[in-house]
Amino acid sequence: MGEKQRAGVDIQRYAFFRFMLPEEEIGRDDIEITVDYGVDPETKTVVANVWARIENTMIKGFVYTEYVPRVEKSEEQCRLIAAAINRNTLFYRHLQAFLAWVQKNQLNTEPN
Repeated sequence: MGEKQRAGVDIQRYAFFRFMLPEEEIGRDDIEITVDYGVDPETKTVVANVWARIENTMIKGFVYTEYVPRVEKSEEQCRLIAAAINRNTLFYRHLQAFLAWVQKNQLNTEPN
């Protein structure tokens, strides 16, 4: 039999940043991208979970996960993650799927 697991809380620290996606990127000027990221203890790479939100609404959805090398300076880490997101066609495909879901469900995207 394997080792007995201890009961407890698995606490991990994550950092966060956000930015507005330029209108030229997706044809809308109200898309806020948020990223929470932390270091995977096993691989020592940075795992960044990317979310999209319609600005001034409560409509938010998970887009995808990006993996990047770890760097020491947090500002440089944010730039590295943002560049990886911008280069990844998977990001744009999943973002378009999220926006199509919003439209299909006719969710109110008017400001609160």
